[in-house]
Amino acid sequence: MKHYVSDIAFTPSVKAVQERLGSRKGYASMEQRGGWNDVVTPELATFIGERDTMFIATTNAEGQPYIQHRGGPPGFVEVVDEKTLRVPDYVGNSMFNTLGNLTVNPRAGLVFLDFERNRTLQLTGRAEILWNQADTAGRTGGTQRFWTLRIDRWRESETHAGLRWEFLDYSPHNPKLKSTTDDHSARSDEEKHFICPLCEGVEDNEPGDCPQCGTPLCGDHVGR
Repeated sequence: MKHYVSDIAFTPSVKAVQERLGSRKGYASMEQRGGWNDVVTPELATFIGERDTMFIATTNAEGQPYIQHRGGPPGFVEVVDEKTLRVPDYVGNSMFNTLGNLTVNPRAGLVFLDFERNRTLQLTGRAEILWNQADTAGRTGGTQRFWTLRIDRWRESETHAGLRWEFLDYSPHNPKLKSTTDDHSARSDEEKHFICPLCEGVEDNEPGDCPQCGTPLCGDHVGR
């Protein structure tokens, strides 16, 4: 029996339902044309490099799903090679649902949206958390954490329903990338300003815990 790249999505049970409800023939034709891919092409690298937002789906050990938005400056998701993406893990609300799920089940799915062209990119693969990484360019906003996705399958398609959107501005909490050096001690006044990601109005000039809720304070230049 021939196997297709799309088999990760179209399992035998899925194909059985497609057959029952009349869509199997069309999807079988797509499989034969190679509608799914498993390596990053130059066109895909360009697509990802232009995006400033995406969603990641993970599951915990019991199979309960969790979906989270991740955003940053355009190109915040890096293409490392033809099989690997690298994503900075910014400071947020310190719940760590996504990271916690990935420690017990590395399987993950990503969705990127191109709002202007009504295109959707879906990827599946296995993620790995990279702790305590050198980050001289400041891509992580100070956490020194990244995670990578080793791509199993991807597919780009038209978003048929269309997307309604209005671009206002990029988040002021996106990390400001450093242009040079390895000097972690040289920090601007802005970088020394810390806020609570949960309690409005709580701020300090030094790192520590929020006096109201106990959440670790984070630099106000990092993404939420």
